[in-house]
Amino acid sequence: MDASAYSAQNRYGIVGGGISGNAAKRLFRALGAEAPAVYDRQAAQGDYVDEKLFLADVRPTHLVVSPGVPLSTPWIQDFARAGGHITSELALAFETLAGERIVGVTGSLGKSTTVSLVGAAARAAGFEVFVGGNLGEPLAAYAADALAGRRPRADWIGLELSSYQLENAGRLRCEASVITYLSPNHLERYASLEDYYAVKETLCARTARFVALNENGGDLRARAAKLPGFAEKLWASRHSPVLGEWARELRLVGSHNRDNVALVAALAEKLGWDHGYRRGLAEFPGLAHRLEDLGLFGGVRFVNDSKGTSMDSVETALSAALESSAPRIWCLLGGKDKKLPWAQLAERLRDPRLKPVYFGECRETARAGVGRDGESFATLAAALAGLVARVAAEDWVVMSPGGTSLDEFRNFEERGEFFRRFVKESFGKEMK
Repeated sequence: MDASAYSAQNRYGIVGGGISGNAAKRLFRALGAEAPAVYDRQAAQGDYVDEKLFLADVRPTHLVVSPGVPLSTPWIQDFARAGGHITSELALAFETLAGERIVGVTGSLGKSTTVSLVGAAARAAGFEVFVGGNLGEPLAAYAADALAGRRPRADWIGLELSSYQLENAGRLRCEASVITYLSPNHLERYASLEDYYAVKETLCARTARFVALNENGGDLRARAAKLPGFAEKLWASRHSPVLGEWARELRLVGSHNRDNVALVAALAEKLGWDHGYRRGLAEFPGLAHRLEDLGLFGGVRFVNDSKGTSMDSVETALSAALESSAPRIWCLLGGKDKKLPWAQLAERLRDPRLKPVYFGECRETARAGVGRDGESFATLAAALAGLVARVAAEDWVVMSPGGTSLDEFRNFEERGEFFRRFVKESFGKEMK
Protein backbone atom coordinates (compact mmCIF):
# COMPACT_ATOMS: atom_id res chain seq x y z
CA MET A 1 0.00 0.00 0.00
CA ASP A 2 1.27 3.51 -0.79
CA ALA A 3 -0.06 7.03 -1.14
CA SER A 4 -1.42 6.29 -4.61
CA ALA A 5 -3.96 3.96 -3.02
CA TYR A 6 -5.66 7.10 -1.69
CA SER A 7 -6.79 8.77 -4.89
CA ALA A 8 -9.85 9.98 -6.73
CA GLN A 9 -10.60 6.35 -7.61
CA ASN A 10 -10.00 5.08 -4.05
CA ARG A 11 -11.56 7.41 -1.52
CA TYR A 12 -11.39 6.27 2.08
CA GLY A 13 -13.56 7.12 5.04
CA ILE A 14 -13.02 6.00 8.62
CA VAL A 15 -15.97 4.71 10.64
CA GLY A 16 -15.35 5.04 14.36
CA GLY A 17 -12.97 7.45 16.06
CA GLY A 18 -11.12 6.35 19.15
CA ILE A 19 -7.85 4.42 19.25
CA SER A 20 -8.31 2.36 16.09
CA GLY A 21 -9.60 5.22 13.94
CA ASN A 22 -6.85 7.58 15.08
CA ALA A 23 -4.20 4.95 14.33
CA ALA A 24 -5.61 4.55 10.82
CA LYS A 25 -5.36 8.33 10.30
CA ARG A 26 -1.72 8.24 11.43
CA LEU A 27 -0.97 5.46 8.96
CA PHE A 28 -2.42 7.40 6.03
CA ARG A 29 -0.29 10.41 6.97
CA ALA A 30 2.82 8.21 7.23
CA LEU A 31 2.08 7.01 3.70
CA GLY A 32 2.03 10.61 2.50
CA ALA A 33 -1.71 10.61 1.96
CA GLU A 34 -4.35 12.94 3.35
CA ALA A 35 -6.00 11.50 6.45
CA PRO A 36 -9.59 10.40 5.65
CA ALA A 37 -12.62 11.98 7.24
CA VAL A 38 -14.02 10.20 10.30
CA TYR A 39 -17.62 9.31 11.03
CA ASP A 40 -18.38 8.82 14.72
CA ARG A 41 -21.61 9.34 16.60
CA GLN A 42 -19.62 11.13 19.31
CA ALA A 43 -18.92 14.59 17.95
CA ALA A 44 -15.62 14.93 19.85
CA GLN A 45 -14.15 11.87 18.08
CA GLY A 46 -15.12 12.45 14.45
CA ASP A 47 -15.68 14.91 11.64
CA TYR A 48 -19.25 13.67 11.06
CA VAL A 49 -21.95 12.44 13.42
CA ASP A 50 -24.52 11.79 10.66
CA GLU A 51 -23.69 8.86 8.37
CA LYS A 52 -25.82 10.20 5.50
CA LEU A 53 -23.96 13.50 5.48
CA PHE A 54 -20.65 11.63 5.81
CA LEU A 55 -21.40 9.43 2.77
CA ALA A 56 -22.72 12.36 0.72
CA ASP A 57 -19.74 14.63 1.40
CA VAL A 58 -16.89 12.11 1.38
CA ARG A 59 -18.29 9.76 -1.28
CA PRO A 60 -16.00 6.94 -0.06
CA THR A 61 -15.22 3.86 -2.10
CA HIS A 62 -13.61 2.23 0.97
CA LEU A 63 -14.73 2.28 4.62
CA VAL A 64 -12.12 1.65 7.33
CA VAL A 65 -14.43 0.25 10.00
CA SER A 66 -13.25 0.22 13.62
CA PRO A 67 -13.71 -3.07 15.52
CA GLY A 68 -16.26 -1.61 17.90
CA VAL A 69 -18.66 -0.84 15.03
CA PRO A 70 -20.62 -3.97 14.03
CA LEU A 71 -20.29 -4.84 10.35
CA SER A 72 -24.00 -5.72 10.49
CA THR A 73 -24.87 -2.02 10.92
CA PRO A 74 -27.57 -1.50 8.24
CA TRP A 75 -26.00 1.49 6.45
CA ILE A 76 -22.61 -0.28 6.31
CA GLN A 77 -24.32 -3.33 4.83
CA ASP A 78 -26.06 -1.08 2.28
CA PHE A 79 -22.69 0.46 1.36
CA ALA A 80 -21.18 -3.00 0.79
CA ARG A 81 -24.15 -4.20 -1.28
CA ALA A 82 -23.74 -1.12 -3.49
CA GLY A 83 -20.16 -2.18 -4.28
CA GLY A 84 -18.28 -0.36 -1.55
CA HIS A 85 -15.20 -2.02 -0.03
CA ILE A 86 -14.99 -2.72 3.71
CA THR A 87 -11.57 -2.78 5.35
CA SER A 88 -10.03 -2.07 8.77
CA GLU A 89 -7.10 -0.36 10.45
CA LEU A 90 -5.61 -3.81 10.97
CA ALA A 91 -6.00 -4.82 7.31
CA LEU A 92 -4.37 -1.58 6.12
CA ALA A 93 -1.42 -2.14 8.46
CA PHE A 94 -0.78 -5.65 7.11
CA GLU A 95 -0.19 -4.14 3.66
CA THR A 96 2.78 -2.15 5.00
CA LEU A 97 4.68 -4.95 6.75
CA ALA A 98 8.10 -5.89 5.43
CA GLY A 99 8.90 -9.38 6.65
CA GLU A 100 7.74 -9.17 10.25
CA ARG A 101 6.45 -12.53 11.48
CA ILE A 102 3.21 -12.59 13.44
CA VAL A 103 2.04 -14.63 16.40
CA GLY A 104 -1.73 -14.14 16.66
CA VAL A 105 -3.46 -14.64 20.00
CA THR A 106 -7.20 -14.90 20.59
CA GLY A 107 -9.56 -16.39 23.15
CA SER A 108 -12.42 -15.51 25.46
CA LEU A 109 -10.08 -15.23 28.46
CA GLY A 110 -6.36 -14.76 28.96
CA LYS A 111 -5.42 -13.34 25.56
CA SER A 112 -3.98 -10.06 26.89
CA THR A 113 -1.72 -11.85 29.36
CA THR A 114 -0.72 -14.46 26.79
CA VAL A 115 0.19 -12.00 24.04
CA SER A 116 2.23 -10.04 26.59
CA LEU A 117 4.01 -13.27 27.51
CA VAL A 118 4.78 -13.79 23.82
CA GLY A 119 6.42 -10.36 23.80
CA ALA A 120 8.37 -11.00 27.01
CA ALA A 121 9.62 -14.36 25.74
CA ALA A 122 10.65 -13.02 22.32
CA ARG A 123 12.54 -10.05 23.82
CA ALA A 124 14.39 -12.31 26.24
CA ALA A 125 15.31 -14.55 23.28
CA GLY A 126 16.98 -11.56 21.61
CA PHE A 127 14.36 -10.42 19.09
CA GLU A 128 13.02 -6.98 18.25
CA VAL A 129 9.34 -7.17 19.19
CA PHE A 130 6.07 -5.27 18.88
CA VAL A 131 3.06 -6.30 20.97
CA GLY A 132 -0.32 -4.74 20.32
CA GLY A 133 -3.56 -5.01 18.41
CA ASN A 134 -6.51 -5.29 20.74
CA LEU A 135 -4.13 -4.61 23.65
CA GLY A 136 -2.19 -1.37 23.88
CA GLU A 137 -1.18 0.12 20.53
CA PRO A 138 -3.03 -0.73 17.32
CA LEU A 139 -0.94 -2.35 14.60
CA ALA A 140 -1.46 0.72 12.39
CA ALA A 141 0.35 2.85 14.99
CA TYR A 142 3.35 0.51 14.78
CA ALA A 143 3.19 0.58 10.98
CA ALA A 144 3.07 4.40 10.89
CA ASP A 145 6.10 4.67 13.20
CA ALA A 146 8.04 2.03 11.25
CA LEU A 147 7.36 3.78 7.93
CA ALA A 148 8.49 7.09 9.43
CA GLY A 149 11.66 5.56 10.91
CA ARG A 150 10.56 6.31 14.46
CA ARG A 151 10.95 2.70 15.54
CA PRO A 152 12.81 -0.32 14.16
CA ARG A 153 11.03 -3.03 12.24
CA ALA A 154 10.11 -5.92 14.53
CA ASP A 155 11.33 -9.46 14.01
CA TRP A 156 8.16 -10.73 15.67
CA ILE A 157 4.76 -9.14 16.24
CA GLY A 158 2.58 -10.45 19.05
CA LEU A 159 -0.94 -9.52 18.00
CA GLU A 160 -3.95 -9.77 20.29
CA LEU A 161 -7.02 -10.34 18.14
CA SER A 162 -10.57 -9.90 19.36
CA SER A 163 -13.44 -11.61 17.58
CA TYR A 164 -14.45 -8.17 16.27
CA GLN A 165 -11.03 -7.75 14.64
CA LEU A 166 -11.07 -11.24 13.16
CA GLU A 167 -14.33 -10.41 11.35
CA ASN A 168 -12.48 -7.85 9.23
CA ALA A 169 -8.80 -8.82 9.24
CA GLY A 170 -7.90 -8.49 5.57
CA ARG A 171 -4.77 -10.42 4.62
CA LEU A 172 -3.81 -11.47 8.15
CA ARG A 173 -1.36 -14.37 8.00
CA CYS A 174 0.30 -15.66 11.17
CA GLU A 175 3.43 -17.74 11.41
CA ALA A 176 1.95 -19.32 14.53
CA SER A 177 -1.04 -18.58 16.72
CA VAL A 178 -2.56 -19.27 20.13
CA ILE A 179 -6.13 -19.84 21.28
CA THR A 180 -6.25 -19.49 25.05
CA TYR A 181 -9.81 -20.31 26.07
CA LEU A 182 -13.34 -20.52 24.69
CA SER A 183 -16.37 -19.63 26.78
CA PRO A 184 -19.57 -17.63 26.13
CA ASN A 185 -19.01 -13.93 25.51
CA HIS A 186 -20.24 -11.05 23.34
CA LEU A 187 -23.59 -12.68 22.67
CA GLU A 188 -25.04 -9.18 22.33
CA ARG A 189 -23.17 -8.98 19.01
CA TYR A 190 -23.47 -12.54 17.69
CA ALA A 191 -26.62 -14.44 16.80
CA SER A 192 -25.45 -17.55 18.66
CA LEU A 193 -22.57 -18.99 20.67
CA GLU A 194 -21.68 -21.07 17.61
CA ASP A 195 -21.25 -17.88 15.56
CA TYR A 196 -18.99 -16.35 18.21
CA TYR A 197 -16.79 -19.44 18.45
CA ALA A 198 -16.62 -19.78 14.67
CA VAL A 199 -15.21 -16.26 14.33
CA LYS A 200 -12.55 -16.95 16.98
CA GLU A 201 -11.59 -20.16 15.22
CA THR A 202 -10.95 -18.46 11.89
CA LEU A 203 -7.50 -17.67 13.30
CA CYS A 204 -6.54 -21.30 12.60
CA ALA A 205 -7.16 -20.88 8.87
CA ARG A 206 -4.98 -17.74 8.93
CA THR A 207 -2.01 -19.59 10.47
CA ALA A 208 0.84 -21.09 8.44
CA ARG A 209 2.60 -23.44 10.85
CA PHE A 210 0.84 -24.37 14.09
CA VAL A 211 -1.79 -23.30 16.60
CA ALA A 212 -1.03 -23.65 20.32
CA LEU A 213 -4.20 -24.69 22.19
CA ASN A 214 -4.90 -24.73 25.91
CA GLU A 215 -5.79 -28.19 27.25
CA ASN A 216 -7.70 -26.38 30.04
CA GLY A 217 -9.30 -23.96 27.59
CA GLY A 218 -12.99 -24.23 28.45
CA ASP A 219 -14.91 -25.38 25.37
CA LEU A 220 -11.75 -25.48 23.26
CA ARG A 221 -11.06 -29.21 23.60
CA ALA A 222 -14.62 -30.15 22.69
CA ARG A 223 -14.38 -28.04 19.53
CA ALA A 224 -10.95 -29.28 18.41
CA ALA A 225 -12.34 -31.36 15.53
CA LYS A 226 -14.14 -28.29 14.14
CA LEU A 227 -11.06 -26.07 14.04
CA PRO A 228 -10.48 -24.92 10.43
CA GLY A 229 -7.25 -24.73 8.50
CA PHE A 230 -4.30 -27.04 8.04
CA ALA A 231 -1.98 -25.75 10.75
CA GLU A 232 -0.66 -28.30 13.24
CA LYS A 233 -2.45 -28.38 16.60
CA LEU A 234 -0.06 -28.07 19.55
CA TRP A 235 -1.72 -28.74 22.93
CA ALA A 236 -0.17 -27.42 26.16
CA SER A 237 -1.14 -26.69 29.77
CA ARG A 238 0.22 -26.28 33.29
CA HIS A 239 1.04 -30.03 33.32
CA SER A 240 3.13 -29.98 30.13
CA PRO A 241 6.78 -31.08 30.44
CA VAL A 242 7.76 -27.85 28.66
CA LEU A 243 7.43 -26.22 32.10
CA GLY A 244 10.65 -27.53 33.63
CA GLU A 245 12.61 -26.49 36.73
CA TRP A 246 12.88 -22.95 35.37
CA ALA A 247 9.13 -22.51 35.84
CA ARG A 248 9.33 -22.89 39.62
CA GLU A 249 10.16 -19.20 39.91
CA LEU A 250 7.23 -17.80 37.92
CA ARG A 251 6.00 -14.46 39.23
CA LEU A 252 2.58 -14.85 37.63
CA VAL A 253 -0.15 -15.74 40.10
CA GLY A 254 -2.51 -18.70 39.59
CA SER A 255 -2.67 -22.07 37.83
CA HIS A 256 -4.62 -20.55 34.94
CA ASN A 257 -1.59 -18.37 34.25
CA ARG A 258 0.66 -21.44 34.25
CA ASP A 259 -1.50 -22.62 31.35
CA ASN A 260 -0.76 -19.34 29.56
CA VAL A 261 2.96 -19.65 30.25
CA ALA A 262 2.94 -23.25 28.98
CA LEU A 263 1.28 -22.19 25.73
CA VAL A 264 3.98 -19.59 25.08
CA ALA A 265 6.80 -21.92 26.15
CA ALA A 266 5.53 -24.61 23.78
CA LEU A 267 5.31 -22.01 21.01
CA ALA A 268 8.85 -20.74 21.68
CA GLU A 269 10.28 -24.27 21.64
CA LYS A 270 8.49 -25.10 18.39
CA LEU A 271 9.79 -21.89 16.79
CA GLY A 272 13.32 -22.65 17.98
CA TRP A 273 13.78 -19.50 20.07
CA ASP A 274 16.85 -19.19 22.29
CA HIS A 275 16.20 -20.60 25.77
CA GLY A 276 16.64 -17.12 27.15
CA TYR A 277 12.90 -16.90 26.51
CA ARG A 278 12.43 -18.79 29.79
CA ARG A 279 13.83 -15.88 31.79
CA GLY A 280 11.33 -13.54 30.11
CA LEU A 281 8.44 -15.82 31.10
CA ALA A 282 9.67 -16.42 34.64
CA GLU A 283 10.15 -12.72 35.39
CA PHE A 284 6.90 -11.49 33.83
CA PRO A 285 4.89 -9.90 36.71
CA GLY A 286 1.51 -9.86 35.00
CA LEU A 287 -0.35 -7.08 33.25
CA ALA A 288 -1.00 -3.93 35.21
CA HIS A 289 -4.18 -4.22 37.30
CA ARG A 290 -4.86 -7.83 36.21
CA LEU A 291 -3.66 -10.16 38.96
CA GLU A 292 -0.48 -8.09 38.91
CA ASP A 293 2.11 -9.20 41.45
CA LEU A 294 3.38 -5.94 42.96
CA GLY A 295 6.01 -7.84 44.96
CA LEU A 296 6.89 -8.27 48.62
CA PHE A 297 6.74 -5.25 50.91
CA GLY A 298 7.71 -5.89 54.52
CA GLY A 299 7.38 -9.60 53.76
CA VAL A 300 3.76 -9.20 52.59
CA ARG A 301 2.83 -9.99 48.98
CA PHE A 302 0.47 -7.53 47.28
CA VAL A 303 -1.62 -8.42 44.23
CA ASN A 304 -3.32 -5.71 42.17
CA ASP A 305 -6.42 -7.01 40.36
CA SER A 306 -8.21 -3.68 40.08
CA LYS A 307 -9.76 -4.83 36.79
CA GLY A 308 -11.51 -7.67 38.66
CA THR A 309 -15.05 -6.28 38.47
CA SER A 310 -17.03 -9.49 37.98
CA MET A 311 -17.72 -12.32 40.38
CA ASP A 312 -15.89 -14.77 38.09
CA SER A 313 -12.82 -12.53 38.13
CA VAL A 314 -12.85 -12.31 41.92
CA GLU A 315 -13.21 -16.08 42.22
CA THR A 316 -10.23 -16.56 39.91
CA ALA A 317 -8.13 -14.13 41.97
CA LEU A 318 -9.06 -15.76 45.29
CA SER A 319 -8.43 -19.26 43.92
CA ALA A 320 -5.01 -18.15 42.68
CA ALA A 321 -4.12 -16.70 46.08
CA LEU A 322 -5.24 -19.88 47.84
CA GLU A 323 -2.70 -21.84 45.79
CA SER A 324 0.00 -20.04 47.78
CA SER A 325 1.19 -21.03 51.26
CA ALA A 326 0.14 -17.69 52.73
CA PRO A 327 -1.32 -18.13 56.24
CA ARG A 328 -3.71 -15.21 55.73
CA ILE A 329 -5.06 -13.62 52.55
CA TRP A 330 -6.64 -10.22 53.01
CA CYS A 331 -9.29 -9.70 50.30
CA LEU A 332 -10.28 -6.14 49.43
CA LEU A 333 -13.89 -6.24 48.17
CA GLY A 334 -16.13 -3.34 47.20
CA GLY A 335 -16.19 -0.23 45.04
CA LYS A 336 -19.34 0.71 43.13
CA ASP A 337 -21.95 -2.02 42.80
CA LYS A 338 -22.73 -3.58 39.40
CA LYS A 339 -25.81 -5.43 40.67
CA LEU A 340 -23.94 -8.72 40.40
CA PRO A 341 -24.57 -11.75 42.66
CA TRP A 342 -22.14 -11.28 45.56
CA ALA A 343 -23.53 -14.52 47.02
CA GLN A 344 -21.54 -16.32 44.30
CA LEU A 345 -18.46 -15.70 46.45
CA ALA A 346 -19.96 -17.12 49.65
CA GLU A 347 -18.68 -20.67 49.21
CA ARG A 348 -15.15 -19.57 48.35
CA LEU A 349 -14.98 -17.15 51.29
CA ARG A 350 -15.71 -19.90 53.78
CA ASP A 351 -12.01 -20.73 53.60
CA PRO A 352 -10.60 -19.50 56.96
CA ARG A 353 -7.39 -18.25 55.33
CA LEU A 354 -9.40 -15.60 53.45
CA LYS A 355 -10.00 -12.41 55.42
CA PRO A 356 -12.45 -10.08 53.65
CA VAL A 357 -12.10 -6.32 54.03
CA TYR A 358 -14.97 -4.28 52.54
CA PHE A 359 -14.65 -0.77 51.14
CA GLY A 360 -16.41 1.82 49.04
CA GLU A 361 -19.99 2.59 48.13
CA CYS A 362 -21.17 -1.03 47.99
CA ARG A 363 -19.27 -2.29 51.05
CA GLU A 364 -22.38 -3.27 53.00
CA THR A 365 -24.04 -4.81 49.95
CA ALA A 366 -20.95 -6.90 49.38
CA ARG A 367 -20.71 -7.97 53.01
CA ALA A 368 -24.38 -8.95 53.14
CA GLY A 369 -24.16 -10.86 49.87
CA VAL A 370 -20.99 -12.71 50.80
CA GLY A 371 -22.32 -13.51 54.26
CA ARG A 372 -18.89 -13.26 55.86
CA ASP A 373 -18.01 -10.70 58.51
CA GLY A 374 -15.11 -8.32 58.02
CA GLU A 375 -14.09 -4.75 58.61
CA SER A 376 -15.83 -2.12 56.51
CA PHE A 377 -14.41 1.22 55.31
CA ALA A 378 -15.87 4.10 53.32
CA THR A 379 -12.84 4.40 51.02
CA LEU A 380 -10.03 2.26 49.65
CA ALA A 381 -7.49 4.51 51.39
CA ALA A 382 -9.15 3.89 54.76
CA ALA A 383 -9.24 0.14 54.14
CA LEU A 384 -5.54 0.06 53.30
CA ALA A 385 -4.66 2.26 56.28
CA GLY A 386 -6.55 -0.18 58.49
CA LEU A 387 -4.43 -3.05 57.17
CA VAL A 388 -1.06 -1.44 57.89
CA ALA A 389 -1.01 -2.59 61.51
CA ARG A 390 -2.74 -5.93 60.86
CA VAL A 391 -0.73 -7.62 58.16
CA ALA A 392 2.29 -9.77 58.97
CA ALA A 393 5.14 -11.34 57.02
CA GLU A 394 3.99 -14.11 54.64
CA ASP A 395 0.45 -12.68 54.39
CA TRP A 396 -1.04 -11.75 51.01
CA VAL A 397 -3.20 -8.69 50.26
CA VAL A 398 -5.33 -9.09 47.14
CA MET A 399 -7.41 -6.27 45.70
CA SER A 400 -9.92 -7.92 43.37
CA PRO A 401 -12.89 -5.75 44.31
CA GLY A 402 -15.85 -7.05 42.31
CA GLY A 403 -17.25 -3.53 42.04
CA THR A 404 -16.25 -0.81 39.61
CA SER A 405 -13.96 2.08 40.52
CA LEU A 406 -16.46 4.84 39.78
CA ASP A 407 -17.39 5.63 43.37
CA GLU A 408 -13.88 7.01 44.02
CA PHE A 409 -11.85 6.90 40.81
CA ARG A 410 -12.22 7.65 37.12
CA ASN A 411 -11.40 4.09 36.03
CA PHE A 412 -9.88 0.81 37.19
CA GLU A 413 -6.40 1.97 36.13
CA GLU A 414 -6.53 4.99 38.44
CA ARG A 415 -7.68 2.75 41.31
CA GLY A 416 -4.89 0.28 40.62
CA GLU A 417 -2.27 3.02 40.51
CA PHE A 418 -3.55 4.38 43.82
CA PHE A 419 -3.23 0.90 45.34
CA ARG A 420 0.31 0.58 43.97
CA ARG A 421 1.42 3.96 45.39
CA PHE A 422 -0.13 3.33 48.79
CA VAL A 423 1.58 -0.05 49.09
CA LYS A 424 5.00 1.37 48.21
CA GLU A 425 4.63 4.29 50.59
CA SER A 426 3.03 2.58 53.59
CA PHE A 427 3.98 -1.09 53.89
CA GLY A 428 7.76 -1.04 54.17
CA LYS A 429 10.60 -1.56 51.73
CA GLU A 430 10.28 -3.90 48.79
CA MET A 431 11.98 -7.24 49.33
CA LYS A 432 13.80 -8.95 46.48
